Amino acid sequence: MPSPGTLTDNGVALNAGDSVSVADISANKLVYTPATDAKGTVSFTFQVQDDGGPANGGVDLDQSPNHFAIAVGINLAPAGTNSTVTALEDTGYASRPADFGFNDVNNPPDNLLAVKITTLPTAGTLVDNGNAVHAGDFINVGDINAGKLVFTAAANANGANYASFTFQVQDDGGTANGGTDIDQSPNMITVNVTAVNDAPAGMNHTATAIEDTGYVFTASDFGFTDPVDAASVSGANVLAAVMISALADGGDAHRQRQYGACRRQHQRRRHQFRQADLYPGRQPEWRELRVAHVPGAG
Repeated sequence: MPSPGTLTDNGVALNAGDSVSVADISANKLVYTPATDAKGTVSFTFQVQDDGGPANGGVDLDQSPNHFAIAVGINLAPAGTNSTVTALEDTGYASRPADFGFNDVNNPPDNLLAVKITTLPTAGTLVDNGNAVHAGDFINVGDINAGKLVFTAAANANGANYASFTFQVQDDGGTANGGTDIDQSPNMITVNVTAVNDAPAGMNHTATAIEDTGYVFTASDFGFTDPVDAASVSGANVLAAVMISALADGGDAHRQRQYGACRRQHQRRRHQFRQADLYPGRQPEWRELRVAHVPGAG
């Protein structure tokens, strides 16, 4: 008889030598029940009997007992789930165990042991602890928990359904007695990449202003372009504002104004004297004498 466990017919324990009618077998009354938490292989032997009877020396019973084995506690395959994750442009996405949707039907259920990468991403790269992943590689759940399985899109790339790859989950139940510890149907992870604004560019510019007249700027003076975003799915942005990073010292124009002021100051020295000094007896009056200064004369 099988052990550990019991073999019953219609709820009644069987003993060696008992016969079970085909009617009970057809009615699902012949049942083996394993012992609690039992794992392994149990077996019993049996002999089939026909309905011809033993009359006239006939034989209705198989003369060679056969062997019936039952694998107890065999590991059933786990299952994964398709999922969609979102990464940021120019930023690696670290996979999490939840991304793979692990589910196990065993009682009690087994735990996630690893993830097999069945096919590589259709775009971007996938690395485990900094090393390139290849199709068929198993990624230990410890690495996944530690954030070491990382997907990275190409530089400045973004978009919905940017990339996808397939995987199979593996549990820790093992393969003893013919058990299966890996999902037989690969699942897919789809990666959406959210665009992140890239810096625009301006251009150096020289403008011409009229003396004593204000210069009015236009947006085109600043040479705005957004080349990186223009090449992406999200498209180029438009000019929103101009930040004045630093005020100029005026350059040549400022220096020329300073020189001109000094030159005029030296060329027009004012000398004041009183008319009374020249004409005694008259009411004093102030006069101004402007003397031209000859450059180089001191």
